[in-house]
Order: sequence, then C-alpha cells, then structure tokens
Amino acid sequence: MWRRLWIIAGIAMPVVGVAGIANALPSQSPTVPWPETNGRIRAVEVVGGTIYLGGKFTSATDSAGETQSVDNLAAFDAGTGRWAAFSVPDLVGSGAEVWDMDVLGDGVVVAGKFTVSSSQKRLVKVGPTGAQWFSGVSQNLKSVLVAPNGLVYGGGTKLAAWDAVTRQKVWSGRSTITTNPDLRAHTTNPAYRDLIWKDNAIYAACQCDALDGVGVKALVRLFADGAHDPSFAPSGLNADGAATGLAIATDGGDLFLGAGGSDFFASYTTAGTQRWKRDTSGSTQSVEIHQGVAVIGGHFVEIADQAGDSCGFRSSSGGTLDPNDECQTRKYLAAYELNGTLTSWSPALTGKYNGVWAIEPEGSALHVGGEFTKASGTARKFYAKFA
Repeated sequence: MWRRLWIIAGIAMPVVGVAGIANALPSQSPTVPWPETNGRIRAVEVVGGTIYLGGKFTSATDSAGETQSVDNLAAFDAGTGRWAAFSVPDLVGSGAEVWDMDVLGDGVVVAGKFTVSSSQKRLVKVGPTGAQWFSGVSQNLKSVLVAPNGLVYGGGTKLAAWDAVTRQKVWSGRSTITTNPDLRAHTTNPAYRDLIWKDNAIYAACQCDALDGVGVKALVRLFADGAHDPSFAPSGLNADGAATGLAIATDGGDLFLGAGGSDFFASYTTAGTQRWKRDTSGSTQSVEIHQGVAVIGGHFVEIADQAGDSCGFRSSSGGTLDPNDECQTRKYLAAYELNGTLTSWSPALTGKYNGVWAIEPEGSALHVGGEFTKASGTARKFYAKFA
C-alpha cells in the first residue's frame, strides 16, 4: 500500500499519504525476469529494500532462477529480485493462506489463515529481525491495518485490535458483519476485506449486508475503538443489492472503492456521496493510488469509460462481457484518472480466472500479484513488476 511513515515508540508506522502531482504510469511491459511463485499471490508489500509476497504457494523462484521451498510467504531483495538475506517463517496449517500485509517498522505484519503452533497463528510481524507473533488471535483474518494510533487492526467477520509494540490483544469481537445468502447465487462469506485509516477513523471495504444487525453495504466507517459509525451511509449502494466491498484506497481526500457482486469501481467523498461509478465485467479486487492515478486490478476484461455503460458480467463458465458494445477492453489491470476518466494504460494480463489480487506502488514502479501467468504477452507467474 502507498504510504508515508509515522514514528510511534521508535517504530515506523504507516499513514495515508497525499497523491502525487504527476499522473505518470509505468511501462505496460513487465521488467526483466523477476521472482515468481507456484501459486496465487494475495498480498505484496515493499519495505526496507525487501519485497514480501504472500498468498497460497509452496515454492518460489528468484530473479536468478534459484527455487526454494516456502509456504505462503517469501521475501526478496527489492533491487535485484534475489532471495532476501534473511528467512521468513513457513506459514502452514490446514488451508493455510496469507490474505493481507501492512508495513510495521522494518518489516510487515502478515495476516491470514495459518497455524504454526497453538500460540503462533493468523497474525505475525516478519522482517530482518525475525518473526514476532501477536497474541490471542481468535479468528482467521482477511485484512490488517497498522494505524498511526499505535494499534494494529485485524478484520475477519469481526474487528480486533492489538498493541503495535507489545503485540498483545487490546480488544476483539467488535462490529460483527453478516451476509444475506438470498442476495447472491454463490456463497459470499462475511469478511472485512480491506481497511484504511483516514481522519482518525477506519474505512472498511467489506463483504457485508448487515453490521451488528444494522443494514450496510460494501463500505463502512468505524471509530478507532472498533464501533460502527452509522452516520456514514454511502449513496448509490442500495440499488446494488449484490454489491460487496473488496478493496479501498484514498488519495488523501476522496475514497475509492473496488466492488464485487454487482461489479464496479467508484469514488466517494468522506461524507459518503458517490462522485462517480464505472461498471466492470468482473470484480475489482485491488485498488491503489499511484502518482495521482487510481490503479485497479481484478478479474474484469471489459470496463466502462463513462457513467451508464453496462459491461455485463464474467464468470468462470463464460458470460456476456460487453452486451451493448460500449465498454473498453482492460484485462485484469487498468487505471483511471481520479475524476473517473479511463486512461489508455493496458498491460493486458492473462491467466487464471481471478486475475489480480494485489497492487503495491514503489516510487514510479508498480508491483502486481495475483493468478495471472502472462503480462503483455510475457510469461510472469503470479507476480510482475512494472517499472
């Protein structure tokens, strides 16, 4: 995620930054051979000269072609793409998978579904100084946020918080979300999918139809203590009954939401007013603000370039992608100006159905992870860097 650093108790802490002035996007072609994995990547972070890749895989290969057995987490030198000088723990267990990461000090906090031991599960800080586990993590986590108030927040079906320095649990079990199984043809389990910190509050993209019994949809605001702020009621979501929030970002002012269910990408004010919305033929699963542009990733193939365009749907068995011949082809990765104008940037990723899960800006470059196997026609297994 794109961020600046706060210093709290001697630890570098991330906060949301301000969008750059230049709307510069990287090359549409990936860099020369770079690391790859043998399975999907859900999360990418770059900190302290190290690239961290998390997801569901059992081996990875560095830029020199050296393959190592690793379980769901790997670390590489950000300058060379070679294996990092330090090791990271194997994150194992039944159905183990890394879902999210955020920067903490000289390393990253890793969240997901994994159990190394009874006291080492679901949430761990890793980096050059080794692995440091968080206590009392009682649910699988789909999202993690390191906030400037000294807390690390984790989201599953509920929200929990830990002290960033001691890694002890501060509270848990707040703001429980649920989904309505009648709204979608497939099972959509409740989950806080992405969390950001803005104006002393947490904004969350969630797979949710209710929060503590109160109707909500896709995008919610929570107080720092984890309580729901019902005064934030985003417009334009109730009409999208199947909508689920999957990703959220901010340019320092507005909010940018990536959604599944009734797939779209949209911009909101912090008061909840929808500024604009663009339809997509598949879910928008990752959103980042890069050099003043909103970069999105997902499993879409056709996306709208103006309000009102209908881009149909994409499923693993087919679908009608552009029923009215009014959408633009963008395979898994695209970029919009912050006013909703679609750019011509189109790296054209291809591969497995789910496409892109993670986008990480680093200076003028972008790191992308997911389930793709080619980028602009060049073989790239689940990870690519665009410089």
